[in-house]
Amino acid sequence: YADGQPYGNPEGWKPLFDITLHPGDGLFFPPGMVHETMNVGEACAASVTFQFLEPYAASFYRTFFPRVRFTADLGESWELIRHWARLGMLGDERGKGESYERARQNKDLEKHFQKLDKDRSGSVTLEELKGLHSASSALAWHDANRDKSISLEEFRDGFAFWAAVTQLAVKSTPKEWRKYQLFGTVENLEDIPSHL
Repeated sequence: YADGQPYGNPEGWKPLFDITLHPGDGLFFPPGMVHETMNVGEACAASVTFQFLEPYAASFYRTFFPRVRFTADLGESWELIRHWARLGMLGDERGKGESYERARQNKDLEKHFQKLDKDRSGSVTLEELKGLHSASSALAWHDANRDKSISLEEFRDGFAFWAAVTQLAVKSTPKEWRKYQLFGTVENLEDIPSHL
């Protein structure tokens, strides 16, 4: 949402939580969490936003990916997550996804994994991902057992999860709006005509 937009929605908006901070307190909002701040005292208050380039919240994005992929406000993250899920493997440049079963059986997965597994250990480490944009985030997306490496099975699962959720998001969008779900259509989802 753009600033103030939730208040203009026909259904309105009411926060789920009401939290009062005291001097010296801080509060963290994960990416994509709609929130508001209000000073309730007589003293001056500051609301400061810090956004970090690295590390990304890749494990958070993996856990909440269905919500992230269906939230237009987080559209800037979709292509980045695609890159993590594919570990740099070429293909699906528009981000259409595919079914979970089909994605798991993608013949290019094992070939790409073997190319990444330079020491032929059967797993890919951060060191082997050097050169991949935001390699630590890609590792966090796939590393389900948190052993700091990616097995072929974890790669299949992480890739297929991304592909299936992405396909569902695209297919469940009304046909006339579907193009806005694909990469390369608009630079910023806030640029989509408001009548849509």
